[in-house]
Amino acid sequence: MNTFGPHKPSRRWTWHSPGGEYHNQIDYIMIKRRFQSSVNIAQTRSFSSADHGSDNELVIITFALRLKKNKKRGSIRIKFDVDKLKDPNIPTTFQANIGGRFVPLLVLDNNQDLTPDDLVETFSVTLSAEASKLLGKPRVKKKKEVDD
Repeated sequence: MNTFGPHKPSRRWTWHSPGGEYHNQIDYIMIKRRFQSSVNIAQTRSFSSADHGSDNELVIITFALRLKKNKKRGSIRIKFDVDKLKDPNIPTTFQANIGGRFVPLLVLDNNQDLTPDDLVETFSVTLSAEASKLLGKPRVKKKKEVDD
């Protein structure tokens, strides 16, 4: 990236001849090609006070980098066929199937080795598995075609 721009003379020169007679503005800054289009406004300065044992001066760039923000994908929501809950046998069957699986959760003294995150994960996986067994996914109703 070439950084020629309006600078005052003391900040413009990045190379001085050993006698101090000649000055040059050699201020190229290496930026990966991937990021060159995202560099917004760059400001450069050269610092002669940096003591690094060379006749070149230190060149510093300040820029704002614009990057695309990655969108966080949310969790997938599982839809169940809720119309099956109108049948009175389905809720009782669901309670009977779930009841046996959560008895160990009622006695927390036996589950000292489980963390709260593990308990929540077990609870949610069990509920969704039983609900998908009993309720299933809703059927998509085809719309009737309108003939003119």
